[in-house]
Amino acid sequence: MPATYRKYGETYVSNRVWVMRKPGRRSRLTPEMRSEVLQRLLVGEDRAKVTRACCVPRQTFHRWMDSDETFRRDVIKAEGLAREIKEGLLDDLLSVLQDMVAGTGQIPSKP
Repeated sequence: MPATYRKYGETYVSNRVWVMRKPGRRSRLTPEMRSEVLQRLLVGEDRAKVTRACCVPRQTFHRWMDSDETFRRDVIKAEGLAREIKEGLLDDLLSVLQDMVAGTGQIPSKP
């Protein structure tokens, strides 16, 4: 007797064996979306701001991080690079200010 399928919600029943249909739709994590997310993280935006700007729920972003190992590595690398850039710029600014203070004895005021 051939197997008969009848729709039951999101599953199909075939001779008392449950066969799950592939759930959901395609991911919005396209190469363009991936690029935009990584660029925003690289300039120093935090994850919450990036998800709002890209119109992606935080849960979806974290699901992408959990399911896609390369995306997770790229996100962590972009955040690390942004942190290093920010710390480097702050160190440079601090050294310039210290040089200015050491040379004149006071911090310059706004013009």
